[in-house]
Amino acid sequence: MADTTYQPKIYRKSGGNIEVVASSGELELESGSKVDMQSGSEFQFYDTDFTADKMRNFMLSQDYFVDYYISGAVSFFNVSQLVTNYGYHCWSGATTDSLGSVTLPAPDSGCILHLIGLKLAGDGNLSVLTSGTSMINNGSILISSFELSALGWAKLLCVSAGQWLVVDGNYTEHLAA
Repeated sequence: MADTTYQPKIYRKSGGNIEVVASSGELELESGSKVDMQSGSEFQFYDTDFTADKMRNFMLSQDYFVDYYISGAVSFFNVSQLVTNYGYHCWSGATTDSLGSVTLPAPDSGCILHLIGLKLAGDGNLSVLTSGTSMINNGSILISSFELSALGWAKLLCVSAGQWLVVDGNYTEHLAA
């Protein structure tokens, strides 16, 4: 006679194409194992679909750091376009009147971009511009650019391809005309 009290926490649904981990069930990956998510596949989290590319962009955003150091008496520096559209980008300057500009690259879904001017000396200033993309603030208002001064920073997120959302920071924004 079968034990009807036995209820597995991990089972395959009828039809065989869905594996279920029931409440209080656990999936354990042992050392050396991996979950391989191919391009074009999706991961669903709280009824939100995350494509493999979106998850890749998010993960890259957490582990990339570049420091743009301006040495000597340079009064203007320019980064025509950031090398990546994700990660942490930090500006520091040795002079109090360092001025600069940077153009944001086109964003891909899932990218998070941190712009940090905390090491700009005195009245140093960095203009953040876009070219061929749009940028909005938390109020969904279109902005053309923003300024980071000493102690300034901004966190940007791409929720849909081609548009940056400035989600947080200490910056001065310029509304689009």
